[in-house]
Amino acid sequence: MSLELVTLELVLSSLGIALASLVLFIMTMRMYREWRAAVHVHVRESMTGVLGKILDTERAFSIQDRSVLIDGEQIYTVPKPGGPVGDAVREFLVDHLSFISGDLRGRLVTILESAGYVAASMRQLRSRLGETRLKACMMLGGMHSRIAIPALIEIFNDDPDGKVRITAAEALGVVGAEPAVAHLLKALRDPTRFQQVRVAEVLARMGMMAVPALTAAVDDDDVRMSALALDILADIGWMSDFDPAVRALTHASPEVRARAAEALGRAGALEATEAVMKAAADPAWFVRVRVMKALEALGAPRERSQRARYLGTLEQGLHDGVWWVRQHAAEALVKVGEDGRRLLARAMIEAPDSPARRASVSALQLHLIASAAKSRKTAIAR
Repeated sequence: MSLELVTLELVLSSLGIALASLVLFIMTMRMYREWRAAVHVHVRESMTGVLGKILDTERAFSIQDRSVLIDGEQIYTVPKPGGPVGDAVREFLVDHLSFISGDLRGRLVTILESAGYVAASMRQLRSRLGETRLKACMMLGGMHSRIAIPALIEIFNDDPDGKVRITAAEALGVVGAEPAVAHLLKALRDPTRFQQVRVAEVLARMGMMAVPALTAAVDDDDVRMSALALDILADIGWMSDFDPAVRALTHASPEVRARAAEALGRAGALEATEAVMKAAADPAWFVRVRVMKALEALGAPRERSQRARYLGTLEQGLHDGVWWVRQHAAEALVKVGEDGRRLLARAMIEAPDSPARRASVSALQLHLIASAAKSRKTAIAR
């Protein structure tokens, strides 16, 4: 037999072995996945009844090591973290944590902490693999454990991977970690290292917890920080301490002034209506646009003299030199009611080429179309 044939036979034999190994590997992985899925199904079925007892607030709950006790009687032994069974239990509990709160959430979090699941995920934060650290951050957020807050703050500040850092921030937002607010605000000053928009979203989701720090940041010497703080406050819709935003209406930066007007409107700061009306004379056109939108959101005051000033401010906006200002002023007047529409009607008798007339016609047409659609919808419902 020639050398070439021997070589070919060896190559084909090697390929056959490799192919057989690949098929065996695929079959093994498929069997493992099926087995793992079966374990998860079994765990869910076995824990469903147990969970009902755990979440029964009329019964005393406690846990000793990994033994769950209800009214002093052991009803379940939590498996150690790791492995298919431990992962299935953790997944089952985290799934339920996403839609319960208060004492019920506290019971499940206690189980995860006492049985070592939180500690196991915290250890994974030290992994050399970024993907492992990222998944650990996600899992710790899902477990809602405050024990993990210091570790997540450390990862947020120091991890070399940007994706891991922002995932840690989102986990802190889910947990509701008040100590993290200062770190998140500090991160907004470094947009090249931290994803500024994502960090701002986390602060907005933290809601009232972040409001005191954000309110203080409105007075920051950094114009960009002031503007960001106002944006986030507007997203939260905070309900008190509007003074910093009112002061920001006279800020040196027109961008800050514009965002202050928008934030006050979106927050429904009725006590700031007077200050917002004064801002209607701002030299920057885009500030005047936000002012008109804010006045529309705040609505007409009930007090007669303030209501008259409100209507006068909108009428002034109706004759502004900028189309957007006129349009928003007209839309706000429509929403006032008869008094506002009377001012629009007065503008409609101006010259045909009057900008105020065109804005009034446009706003009234939109109002009539919306009213007709609403009436039709009501008639169909009846």
